[in-house]
Amino acid sequence: MSDPFSSCGKWTWQSSCHPASDTGLHNKAGSFECRDEEKNTNSLSGPLKISPAQTYLANPDGSPFFWLADTAWNGVLRAKDDDWQRYLLTHKKQDFTAIQFVSTQWRGGSKTLSAPVYLGKKDISVNTDYLQAMDQHIAKINLASSLNSD
Repeated sequence: MSDPFSSCGKWTWQSSCHPASDTGLHNKAGSFECRDEEKNTNSLSGPLKISPAQTYLANPDGSPFFWLADTAWNGVLRAKDDDWQRYLLTHKKQDFTAIQFVSTQWRGGSKTLSAPVYLGKKDISVNTDYLQAMDQHIAKINLASSLNSD
């Protein structure tokens, strides 16, 4: 069976919601570009895969991937560059294999973000500039090899 997450290129999505009267969620659509970042990362030696048994994540060599994560909460949204770099160095030193984080405002963080990630309840719009800025911190995760301690 082929890996359903390995296709690069344009991906499209469409939502449906029941009842369909919820216009904030129903019949929304969009697209995004999926790129191969394997050449731009020095973590692991490629992307994680789904095991042949489809019961666990596997390293590129097929060995089981142990998910040992800490939670950065709003780190990718709010951290200053120096603080984020210090976090990543500490994360790697402590041998974590993953970082979990919030990528949109949440009840406790909405008052501290410089801009909301999304707006609206019925007609939802996404602040793509904010998400693109967040991508810089995510890219630094790969550059710091935070998924692989040497």
